[in-house]
Order: sequence, then structure tokens, then C-alpha cells
Amino acid sequence: MRYIKDILAYDQYAQYDILNDISLTDSEIQKVANLWVPYYKSGNRHDISVGTIGLYAKNGLTVNTAKKLSLELSRITYDDETRLVDVETTYNRLLENKSIQSIALLESIIGDGLPLILSKFHDILRPYNKEEDVVHNGSNISASSISMIAEPNHDKAQISDNPFIQLIARFIHERNKIRLEPKILLKEIILFATNQGLDYLKIIPQNSSWLGRTLTSNSDMLIKSGILLNIVRSNGRRYIILKLIS
Repeated sequence: MRYIKDILAYDQYAQYDILNDISLTDSEIQKVANLWVPYYKSGNRHDISVGTIGLYAKNGLTVNTAKKLSLELSRITYDDETRLVDVETTYNRLLENKSIQSIALLESIIGDGLPLILSKFHDILRPYNKEEDVVHNGSNISASSISMIAEPNHDKAQISDNPFIQLIARFIHERNKIRLEPKILLKEIILFATNQGLDYLKIIPQNSSWLGRTLTSNSDMLIKSGILLNIVRSNGRRYIILKLIS
């Protein structure tokens, strides 16, 4: 059960920054719903409902997919009560970055069988957990496609006039590569700026969502500074990768 305890320990302190953009097919919805059927019994239904919906939310499923999964589980178990209110409550809490229940509720009911079920669940989601490059001028960026990092004078001037890019360049050149969730990355950059004696309030976006957008909108300047930006989604969580172009 150490696997479950490790998840619970992490989840207790997790800050949610999740792209809820995964829509499952009807076939996948049936497969996921069937995972919970043996445990969805009178007395457990509320906790299974709340726990599974929390799991869906934390793994990036859209609210519409979560509703379909909830309705499918009710249908195949002949549950007269629909649980859509659990979906609305959970996803609203996620938007407000409030804690949501998932593994703890399921573990108390399913016990030792939960790791296998979670493994099957993540296998179904595996095709959706792929690395995505930031779109640049209508095409995907890759290190091999960059051949214009000679930095002509006007590019250097643009970079020198952009304190945000200067800060990110110094931050990455000390680390070579980082892969962090946006909120953690924002804290690391603020700490770095503070140690450098910089007034970060005038340079750095104070919201993790805006940090990602600002990095994306400045991808041209990052490339000209020798830095590649990637966005990665893994198990419903979003990560920002910044690395030096070799």
C-alpha cells in the first residue's frame, strides 16, 4: 500500500494547475465506468461518486466527460439517483483551487485492489498524455528546426529591452533545463529574482496562468536567447519545460 500512501502524501499538498481538456470516447467511458461497478453499492455510492469524479478532475478530464462517466456508472448499476451535483461541486472547487477528494475516499472502500484499478485507469488515459510543443508561427518548434540563432543586432536590442526575457535567460542558463508545474516555476523565478536583487513585481506575472501565457507570447525572444519552450501534459497536470538549445 506504499503506492497509495505516497499518492495521498503528495495530494495533500498538491496545488492544482490542471488542463481539463481530455474528452474520452464512448468506448473509453464504458471501460472507465466499469472499473468501479464492483464497489458501487448501497452505502458506498456517494463516496465512490465523489472519489471517482475527483480522480477524473485531477487527471484532466473535461467536466462534460466527467458527467458522462457519472451517468454511465449510474446507468449500468441501476442507480436511481443521478450524481451530477457531485460533478459540479468538484469541478467548481477545482476552478477555485480548493482541495478535492479522490484517492482517499476510494482507498477506504476498495483497499488493496485500488492500485490495479488506477493502473487500468491510467492505461486508458495514456494516449492523451503526450508532450505538446508550443506552436510557433503555425508550426511546432523543435531544436532541429532552429537555424537562426545568430542574434542580429535588432534581435539583441529587442531582448535587451525585455527585462522578463533577460530574467528568464539568466534563470535558465544557471540550470540548463527545468521541468516544473507553473505555480512551482513561478515561485522559483521569484526566488531567483529576489536573490538577484531585482524588483520582480515589475517584471514577473503574479499569476501562474499568466506566466505560461507570457512565456508563450515571448517564444520568439526565448528562441533568440537560445531557450526552447515546451508545454507538457502528464496525468492531467501541466508542466513548463525550459531548456537551452544545444
